Amino acid sequence: MSTLRFRCLSFGILLVVGAVLYGFTLPFPFVFDDLFYLVENPLVRDWRSFTFRGDFVAFANYSRNVGLGTDLSTNFILRPFTYLTFYVSSLVGGMNPSWFRLPNIAIHCANAMLVFELIGHLLSVSRKRGALSVASIRFISLTAAVLFLVHPMQIESVTYIVQRFTSLGTFWYLLTLWTHFRARTANGRIAPRAWLGVSVSALALGMLSKEFLFTAPVMAVLLDCVLVGTTLRVACRRALPLLLCLPIIPALLIATTWAQAGGAVSPGSVLRAPGSAAPAGYAYRYAITQPSVILTYVRLLVFPAGLNLDPDFPMSRSLMEWRPLASLVVIGVLVRAALEWYRRETGDLRRSLVLCGVAWFFLALSVDSSVVPLPDVMAEHRAYLPSVGAFMVLACVWDVVRCRFERAGHPAGGVAAVCLVAMALSAVTINRNMLWRTDVSLLEDTVAKSPNKTRPAYNLGAAYLRGNQYPAAEACFRRILTIDPRHVPSYVGLTLIECNRGRYQEAVAIGLAGVRQTPSPYEGQLFQNLGGAYEQLGQLQESIQWFQASAKSRPAFQLAYTALGRVYARLGQYQPAHREFQKAAELGPLDAASRQTALQVEAMLQEGQRGR
Repeated sequence: MSTLRFRCLSFGILLVVGAVLYGFTLPFPFVFDDLFYLVENPLVRDWRSFTFRGDFVAFANYSRNVGLGTDLSTNFILRPFTYLTFYVSSLVGGMNPSWFRLPNIAIHCANAMLVFELIGHLLSVSRKRGALSVASIRFISLTAAVLFLVHPMQIESVTYIVQRFTSLGTFWYLLTLWTHFRARTANGRIAPRAWLGVSVSALALGMLSKEFLFTAPVMAVLLDCVLVGTTLRVACRRALPLLLCLPIIPALLIATTWAQAGGAVSPGSVLRAPGSAAPAGYAYRYAITQPSVILTYVRLLVFPAGLNLDPDFPMSRSLMEWRPLASLVVIGVLVRAALEWYRRETGDLRRSLVLCGVAWFFLALSVDSSVVPLPDVMAEHRAYLPSVGAFMVLACVWDVVRCRFERAGHPAGGVAAVCLVAMALSAVTINRNMLWRTDVSLLEDTVAKSPNKTRPAYNLGAAYLRGNQYPAAEACFRRILTIDPRHVPSYVGLTLIECNRGRYQEAVAIGLAGVRQTPSPYEGQLFQNLGGAYEQLGQLQESIQWFQASAKSRPAFQLAYTALGRVYARLGQYQPAHREFQKAAELGPLDAASRQTALQVEAMLQEGQRGR
């Protein structure tokens, strides 16, 4: 079969399989962080966000000022290109999840194709090619691409809409490397420069999509030296345009930290990631836990049992504990084995690709699983890009076995084994994808696997609350308070439940109990709920007190001002009511009910002036 026909056939297989595995998930709803970062995020649907609204410092602190913490603004500043794709999705289909998930599926299929193209191209142009046959090159590249496409661990980067950060970043990463090496082999004067221009552009866009693109220039040098056979000096010179892009991400981090810290910047504050708060010692514990996390990723890639949207991974307290020590030993053994196999017979190009695969896995994980402390110790989507390296290794080992099958007179044995494994992984992927059909089914699975973690339990309670399943929601929130009595969001949820039931006195009691807990970013919502409960009880002065507290804690929270305007109007205090509605209007268009009340207030003020 000609090379062109094989490529077309491979692309067709990858597209069809990708559509079968993920096409039925298109109408599945937004879940978990989709709601926070997309559906309820005011920045996503406002085109002015892409100009930082003309004031970078104010924009960097916007989400904190509206009581949502600093993460929304930080995330937008560091990943504006991905948010631009979300903005386009919202323009095309509104907030229909199908129009958000369709690009994710297309990106995942494109990534599988790029895996196929990148590996095949590198093996074809390597000076170390030796006796590696065309059949082996095709088998290795297609096997790695198929495993990447069908593996159930990739679900979190595809079906989970908000994790387009990861899949889109991976697209730019792979495109950067593929076009970088295509520029090396292109003929003529224009073609090499065109390929190089695409490579640099892809890297720049990638760095505005996800932070792990920081390692892409280093990966280009590594592949050039180990796999292609170029000297380090020449590889660095060829990758110089990519290396010159390295300051982009540090510059964004420093600028964001500077804006949010009032001009104070230090290496420690930048490495903590802007907007994140962590207890003392967290960075050390995070770092020493990561070897165990990395081995868990390896285990899940080899045997994907126990996949979990929000794992409750135990953190180590000392490097001298058995878990981090044993993990470091195992990692050392894996790296040493790859090096020894590479040195044993460098003429076999598969040995070079195995070493590159191991290096790819660890280098791609180095941003998320190293000394930079992130809020979550472990997340499955972080293994999306590193999995390319793991599948390189598996495909090479598989090809060795396939060649032995051929020599034993069973030429189809290796291919049949790949097909069987791919079918088994596809079945697991389809089965797990079914959990995403509702937020409740997904979160129930997550809570069952992380029973002592408050976040999935709270999100499950919130999902029950949105579905008006008050007893189930209340059970979730009260169970959380037995784990963490200071969990303010649970008090927020319970006050909403009691207000919806019309039990406002009980809502007040729960709200006041929550106020006595440690201050939280959610306390503004708790103040708002208390104000609403007191308003329903007819205790309007108390409601004003709590609505004012809500507005003070979240200066850009419009509902606090409309609520104050409404209560002042009920008291006949039209001047302060008018003032509050004006403040609310400055933050954005008023809802219909508030606009009607504001017009009535204006009419009463005008009538009062005429009476004088």
